[in-house]
Amino acid sequence: MEERRRQKYQVRVNRRSVLCVIRFFATGSYHSLVGDSYDVCCAQETVSDTLKEVLELLMDPRIIGKYIRFPRTREEAQIVIDRNAIAGTKLPKTLGFIDGSLIRIMKPKLEENIAAFIGRKRFPCLNVQFVRKLYTGAMPAHPYLIQSAVRERLINFHQERECWLLGDSGYVQEPWLMVSFARGETPLPDTPEAAYNKVHCSDRNAIERLIGVYKAKWRQVCTHKDNMLRYNPIKAGKIITACAILHNICITRRAPQYLEHPRPLVNDFRRDDAPAPNGLQLVPEGAAARRRLVQYLQERRANN
Repeated sequence: MEERRRQKYQVRVNRRSVLCVIRFFATGSYHSLVGDSYDVCCAQETVSDTLKEVLELLMDPRIIGKYIRFPRTREEAQIVIDRNAIAGTKLPKTLGFIDGSLIRIMKPKLEENIAAFIGRKRFPCLNVQFVRKLYTGAMPAHPYLIQSAVRERLINFHQERECWLLGDSGYVQEPWLMVSFARGETPLPDTPEAAYNKVHCSDRNAIERLIGVYKAKWRQVCTHKDNMLRYNPIKAGKIITACAILHNICITRRAPQYLEHPRPLVNDFRRDDAPAPNGLQLVPEGAAARRRLVQYLQERRANN
């Protein structure tokens, strides 16, 4: 029966089916409502099968590698650092910016380990990591940084020549990851540390804006109380990645922003005032690197 149904509703990916899926991503609506719209006009089953086919195409490693990409060599990393500086980054040697965001999903089944998907806000979600290169706005989406290939590349890049990502105080300070001073070590006003926090926050605002625009454009991944990805964690992850690919395509093609439902472009996962993670201490080399950066900013201010 299932095989006959699959053959009956098997779709061929074409321009119309791609537009159907894009509409589904952009509106955050149900399959039946997307299918009933005047410019789609297809059954709910067809929308569902179309979504499956398009997701499989977008998950092709060649497409992901083209549109969700982190520098692979030190030479590529240096190009990004130089372009970030031209684009207005105030902290030197900045390779990019990192932040996380909770994407609400349907409650997983018991065999999928429900507890693993309950976030700090006590609802089922995926904790998605975003990395941004300022000069293009490219947005690789990765799982936890501590377990990702991005961390390994950053370590290798830093060993050859100093460079770093900028993250909030929810991350651990490491030589290749500059974070702001946390609540427990908040600097006094008019001190070099306070000046560092101000510049750091100004630069890192780029990733906050990016996540806000991403969620505003692709309503399917927008986290509201009554809105969630009604799929299992694996398919939800594919939809999040597909939206990231389409978002990057829009950026590279310089597509204008058309947001039908304007809202404050903020990231609901912000942790600027969060204390340092429990059980994690500042890595000595990372703390030393941050001290050197604070001193550099102080000397630059004195010379100006």
